[in-house]
Amino acid sequence: MKQTYETTISPPQQTQDTVKKSGVVSGVLIGTLMMGFGLLAAFAPVATGLSLAYVITAGLGIYGATQLAAWVRAGRQRRNGWTLGGGILLTGFSLFTLWSALQTSYGTVVMISALATVAAFFTVLMGIGQFFTFDELRTHGTEGAGWVLTSGILNVILGIVLLTNPIASWFALSAVWGIYLSVSGLALLVESISGRRGVRGDV
Repeated sequence: MKQTYETTISPPQQTQDTVKKSGVVSGVLIGTLMMGFGLLAAFAPVATGLSLAYVITAGLGIYGATQLAAWVRAGRQRRNGWTLGGGILLTGFSLFTLWSALQTSYGTVVMISALATVAAFFTVLMGIGQFFTFDELRTHGTEGAGWVLTSGILNVILGIVLLTNPIASWFALSAVWGIYLSVSGLALLVESISGRRGVRGDV
């Protein structure tokens, strides 16, 4: 009498394998895209810096428009003057800056300079905030306070460099960001491929 043995995989195991395979595919895709954009930014920092400046400026305008829409939808008793003012300023700044940048090359320089100055301002503020955080951590004897202090010093230095030469610093940061993105994408790609081999049972 012949007996037939069938190997079946339980539904939870099938679901787990499906999740692993979809995670591998998405990881490879995202890693490849990150490497592509990173290499583009590293080897073409001027084009990347310009594109990033336009995207950020347009994003500020969209955010300002959403602030205005939120102010309009809110009732009279719930309306906030800061929301209205912020929405008007952001939308106006975005529209005027984009219009100026598209009209003349000097407008593009002004746009990048303004964005770099704003980024420098917030970077310095972040560094100063980390100084206060370091003081609190040191008072309570928390480990890792030195790293917070180091990060704060680096942020302040980076902000000062941006303020000193905003145009050149903006494009330099675009190249650095591209290198970082490329390395991160490569790490994600290698990790995803390793996971794929594990699913297939390769040694």
